[in-house]
Amino acid sequence: MSVILLISAGVLLLFFGGEMAIWASEQLAQRLRIARRVVGLTLTALLTSLPEIFTNAVAGWEIPDQWPIDTPHNAAGVAVGNVMGSNVANALLIGGIALVYGLSKKRVFRPSSYMALLAPFMTYGLAKDGVLNSFEALILVGIWIMTMRHFSVYAWAERKERKERALSKTPTAVSVLVLLVGGGLMWIGGVYCVNGALLWVEKTSLGAIAAGAILGLGTSLPELAVVVAALRKGSFQVMEGNILGSNVVNPLVALPAVTFGGAVAMPNFLPSTLWAFLATAVFLAGTKASQPLKRILGGLAIVGYFGFLAAGLA
Repeated sequence: MSVILLISAGVLLLFFGGEMAIWASEQLAQRLRIARRVVGLTLTALLTSLPEIFTNAVAGWEIPDQWPIDTPHNAAGVAVGNVMGSNVANALLIGGIALVYGLSKKRVFRPSSYMALLAPFMTYGLAKDGVLNSFEALILVGIWIMTMRHFSVYAWAERKERKERALSKTPTAVSVLVLLVGGGLMWIGGVYCVNGALLWVEKTSLGAIAAGAILGLGTSLPELAVVVAALRKGSFQVMEGNILGSNVVNPLVALPAVTFGGAVAMPNFLPSTLWAFLATAVFLAGTKASQPLKRILGGLAIVGYFGFLAAGLA
């Protein structure tokens, strides 16, 4: 299958999967009387991060057992570029689009903001010695689980304040099924897009840094699909939650997935960590700005993302 066909098929699957995910998230938020933002932070964020998780798990599994543990393998670098590049794409490109075209709420859920900023540094701290093992990966996933538990407690507390909201007529089981199917479509679409990008890299003889940047952009397409669907439906809280939630899932779940086949030697990824932190900080600053300034920051964020790509391709 050619590069154009792979990427085109992937984008279509991502679009339809995003449409299904945003509809199901809306139905669940109404049915359970929980904040749309919390649904975006949890279920939708996890589903749209499946391409990152799958790609890194495959990369970790394919690292040869005989590879010296003190020597970083290319797959580990790809995994880091995939996760941190995806976080930068989520915050600058997708977040910038959200700021320019629709995000109008000044208030964000503070715990998610803190976690989105700190998560890359948590991962870097454990891998700073040059190795990420399965136990450290479990620590990171455990932090994510505790974070999701905190979000669910927040959602339960809000339930009492949302009794006046009309319940959705769609059964919860149907909404969950649609959400899972949408996630599956986004996962397959993300894989197609990533494979197309890798094929393009192979044909044009681009370097590993470029491959990581393209992977980060490709695996962020599900988030872009959800944001486009949310903009069309005016679901700003789901959109905001999905961007921040994905930037928590990526470092705490997707990157640890590279240890699926055992401990992995890691390169120094402090520069990528700083990029992910600064990109998220720019998006959060934009959510609190006035409407005219919000659009300006959104435009600068989009330009900044292409600057990030240019720096990686150089």
